[in-house]
Amino acid sequence: MNRILKRDVAFVTIITIGVTGLWAGRSLADPVCVENSGSTKHVCVEWSEQDPPEEDEDFEVNYGCQGCSDAPTVVLMTGDDEWIIYSEVISTQVAANIGAMTTSDEENYVVKIANGANAGAANVSSMVMTPRGDHYSSIASGSIISGNLTGDLTLQETSGGSGGVLSLTIGGNAEGDITAATISTLWIGGNLSGNVDVDEVTGTMTVTDDFLAAYYIEADDISGSLSIGGNAYGYMTLQEFTGSVDVTGDVDFVWFLVAGDGSGDITGGAVTSALVLLAYGEGNAYSGTAEFGSVSVFLNTCPRFGAGDNRETPASVSVTYTEGVSSHSPGLQRSGYPGNVNIGFPVRPHRGRAQRMPKSNDKYVACLL
Repeated sequence: MNRILKRDVAFVTIITIGVTGLWAGRSLADPVCVENSGSTKHVCVEWSEQDPPEEDEDFEVNYGCQGCSDAPTVVLMTGDDEWIIYSEVISTQVAANIGAMTTSDEENYVVKIANGANAGAANVSSMVMTPRGDHYSSIASGSIISGNLTGDLTLQETSGGSGGVLSLTIGGNAEGDITAATISTLWIGGNLSGNVDVDEVTGTMTVTDDFLAAYYIEADDISGSLSIGGNAYGYMTLQEFTGSVDVTGDVDFVWFLVAGDGSGDITGGAVTSALVLLAYGEGNAYSGTAEFGSVSVFLNTCPRFGAGDNRETPASVSVTYTEGVSSHSPGLQRSGYPGNVNIGFPVRPHRGRAQRMPKSNDKYVACLL
């Protein structure tokens, strides 16, 4: 592998003009580029320090590991709040792949994956940035992956609530789990086939195509918007919800659960086979609306869950739909079976809390609390 300092007058000019648009006060140290053995591709890094980062001291790029010739691994060793990373084909300056991206030290890391205003990578295998100790990692605004994210993306916040912010554009599919404290902006140009576990969505989260089955989106607070351009087949759990959720396509076996106060609105296409739970828990007062294009299964008023002191009182919810079955009988009904049935909720961990999920092999009718 060859290490070079990339001196590009045009590049420096762009940075000089747009310095306030990136990070105010950042230096113009030359990016350091590490080439592959054939000198056809390289990964370039830069940061906020006046002197360029040192390979094998501040960062590491590895083209030599198994499978890394096309997707080199990147390890950030020294912390910095203004890392910039990009991978490209040298002759064409087209974005190339990056393998696993990780951090190593007890420091803070903020990373921008971009080459100027262009994508910083084609496909990325994973971004698990979990620095040791009480330190944070974030993906900075303007980060772009033109292809797929094929593995997990994990960001970390401090005990004081700093960091863990995700701002990212993914041109293709997101195929791994996404874990962060805050989604500022997340745009996925293809399908979402992984779990999303965040504390809050303050800006916009957009999935252009489908949100696939057997996965969940779990957010403690959505004050911004969540938009799914295709069909939704997974589960959504929203603890506090004042923003909006919009599903353009069909809602098929989706579990909507708003487990706290809120006034957010949910819209969707045809409810074909879904369990939809809105606002449970004694003392909660959800005042939003749920509006669907059509409902092909019964809409029921659900019973309180639990027993004795653990019984939970449902809140009132406004539900509308343009066409479909209009039966509103008490109790939860499984498709084809009248009357009340018990719901099996296996326990899975969520940041140390037990969460309840419906059995994936059962089909329930739409049920609104």
